[in-house]
Amino acid sequence: MSRGSQTLIDTAFRLIGAGRIFRPRHIRQLALTGVDAETMTPVLKTIRSLNEWSRNWTFHGDDHLKSALTCQTPSRRAEHFRSASAMYYMAGLFQLPGHPLRPQLTEKMVSAYQAFGRESRMFHPVVFHSGEFRIHGNLYHPAPHEQRPVVIMIPPLGSVKEQIHFQVAPFYNAGSACLTLDLPGVGETKGSMPLDTHRIISDVITQLLEFKNIEPHTLTMMGLSLGAYWTMKTAAVDERVRMAIGISTPAVSGKHWERIPAHYWGYFQEVFKTQTLEETKHIATQLCLYGVMDRITCPVLLIHGKRDRVSQPDAMSLFLEHTRRAPLSTRTYDKCAHCCLDELERQVLPSCLTWYTEQLNMVSRPRTPRTTRPGNLSLIPSGSPPSPTGHSPYPSPDSPTFA
Repeated sequence: MSRGSQTLIDTAFRLIGAGRIFRPRHIRQLALTGVDAETMTPVLKTIRSLNEWSRNWTFHGDDHLKSALTCQTPSRRAEHFRSASAMYYMAGLFQLPGHPLRPQLTEKMVSAYQAFGRESRMFHPVVFHSGEFRIHGNLYHPAPHEQRPVVIMIPPLGSVKEQIHFQVAPFYNAGSACLTLDLPGVGETKGSMPLDTHRIISDVITQLLEFKNIEPHTLTMMGLSLGAYWTMKTAAVDERVRMAIGISTPAVSGKHWERIPAHYWGYFQEVFKTQTLEETKHIATQLCLYGVMDRITCPVLLIHGKRDRVSQPDAMSLFLEHTRRAPLSTRTYDKCAHCCLDELERQVLPSCLTWYTEQLNMVSRPRTPRTTRPGNLSLIPSGSPPSPTGHSPYPSPDSPTFA
């Protein structure tokens, strides 16, 4: 969305109101923030400008935050923190990089989500070390005292780890652990994103596999857009990645970069910490998977939308040509655009989970008896089960990998 698009949306809000602009498919996309349609619809009817959009959702976020701080019931308190985070996420949707409120709302959103984690015990904040970088992540584990397969999830450009809760849910509910990461220049992780970020991810994998409750033989990576780029790049150089899932994996090079929507350069500038558009383009245009895909040997699932203007529509055929060594599965959604947001929850993620489960069943690995049923990410437990040995499966607070 460019600044011109922002002006058009603001004008439409003023003329007919937000409630009449958003169709069911838009509501489905907005619901990925965590705000359900029932809560969203009455609020949309009151909004008549982009400023009101941010103000309204921030007000509702603050309201949930106050309720959380005064609530005496742990499960209800966790729900309020989760709702506050979703409302702050919604408030920042139309704010481009450089907007003064964008970092404030992101900070409030992350803070509320971390509070949700503390109250619900759905995940543990973790920190990994790679050279000068401290890589922040959230580790979700449905049975913390059992060894489970793990999926490392990388957010798309412009998003942080707390904003892909919807991506975690189906895998967590199926019994897998999930690690969401902020790469350098994103969210809580300081610095700028280097072109060899895949090596940083490999350092993260080394430290993650030291965790007692992580099964080492089934490590999977999954990403959307730029997250899918780093997923494939890592899978090409690190044999410990046993499966790779890419949604809207960028296949851009040469003339393709000329067709990238203009506002994306602002997001690239945000993560690369560059000063000029020319410097940003010089770095971004080096992100290329040609010569990389043919080095991947693990099973790969690639998903694209035919209406995608970022990861170009012909990307799938190019990947088919260049992915020669890996068992490759593909899915294309005719009515979907970038990241397949229209059908992400209803079709795309269930399809990913089915493929993942099939691959998981074929991987040769030691079997650990399951003694605890996986939790459901839509429910909030009162706490984690006690360790049968009296020891935590996570590193101690003094460990360099514990936040």
